[in-house]
Amino acid sequence: MRFRTFEWPQAPYSLEITHRRQVRETTLPGSRSYAEDAGALRCVIQGAGEFTGADAMQQFLALQEAVDMGGAGVLCLPGMHPFYAVPRQLALVGKTHPNKVGYTFEFIEAEELSQTVAPERVKVEDGETLWDLAFRFSRDIESMIAANPQIAKIRQLTPGEWVVIP
Repeated sequence: MRFRTFEWPQAPYSLEITHRRQVRETTLPGSRSYAEDAGALRCVIQGAGEFTGADAMQQFLALQEAVDMGGAGVLCLPGMHPFYAVPRQLALVGKTHPNKVGYTFEFIEAEELSQTVAPERVKVEDGETLWDLAFRFSRDIESMIAANPQIAKIRQLTPGEWVVIP
């Protein structure tokens, strides 16, 4: 999972993605009521988790920095195409310990969702495969292969080469 430049070191223990529609109920005098679909509302993404380890608070502060930038940013969730989202809330929860920090978050799908997220490029590190990059950036391997026709062997990337993340 990733928001802007912050990548979660471990997945949150809960993640809820809510898709809602605006429905108006109208009751006519002397008649039954009926429901009218008034369109989709923005998707809401909520979650909770813990950062652990000696740098737990630094991990939280790095996420807070990405949230505090303001405005919409690219949010990447496992199994979904990246989209623009605006952070609504980030909170420390529970008792903080030197090696454990609990948090909750909420994002709202941004207006820019209809726009295509521009592909980004990453430099391959030693030992990485296209499968590793697909997993890290929450992409399917087929789209990674299609975006990188220059790669002959997806299991043998050259350290320092550039890979397009669609």
